[in-house]
Amino acid sequence: MGHVRVGTLPRTRRWGQVVELVGLGAGAAQVAAAVLHAAGRHLAAAHQDPGVVEAVRLLMLLPLAGRADDLAGALRGVGLAVPDDPGLVDVLAAATAAVDAATPGNRGRTDLSDLARSALGGTLVEVVGEHLHTLLGPDPADVPRALGRYATPKQFGALAHEFFARFLTRFLDYHLSKTLPLHVGPGKRFDSLAAVERLGRELAHHCRERTLILRDFAGDWWSKERWEGGGEFDRGRVRAFVYGAVAKLAAELRWEGPAR
Repeated sequence: MGHVRVGTLPRTRRWGQVVELVGLGAGAAQVAAAVLHAAGRHLAAAHQDPGVVEAVRLLMLLPLAGRADDLAGALRGVGLAVPDDPGLVDVLAAATAAVDAATPGNRGRTDLSDLARSALGGTLVEVVGEHLHTLLGPDPADVPRALGRYATPKQFGALAHEFFARFLTRFLDYHLSKTLPLHVGPGKRFDSLAAVERLGRELAHHCRERTLILRDFAGDWWSKERWEGGGEFDRGRVRAFVYGAVAKLAAELRWEGPAR
């Protein structure tokens, strides 16, 4: 929440409740529940968004590419335009471009796809990137090794948890940015931007805890689909996975999930 997006706040009773709760000093859990009550249908449509599906598909494929004999060739094989001996920045740039390309000409580009692309990038930088920090600088073999370590059910579950924690946090941030400016200033809920940042950290922690339920689900699904589908991860199947993941989050956070 280090930035504020200027947007129009919907004039509905549910959003009025969000404004009221924030103004009354509600904690992260209450604020998150109120936002999802007001905007949950937006998140429930994630499985129908081609950008979200592509981001999750790449999340599933990258660890397997790291285990391949030729990282660049494996990445190109799944549609990523990378140079020979790609670094993490090359992988990140190619993955970002692939998510954008899932919506040709940006005609179908949505807020959800932008949030998923950002969550994918943050996951790669923070989770995969932490294994590239060496005193002598990254070795060419470090990138495939760092990606490949997530090619087990348990480790992929941890990777998926990181992605969905970031995705949910960004979703809440996106929608709260429409109401937080109303509560910043003398005599209001937040007397400074630092106070807004504190709420942001609390929300991020809340999202990280609530998305823990996806670890085993994601790891088991990835493992089963890897063997049954030959590691291809068909977009239709990935769409079904996103549907299931969001439905689990809906049950965990008690809001209306995707329609059957």
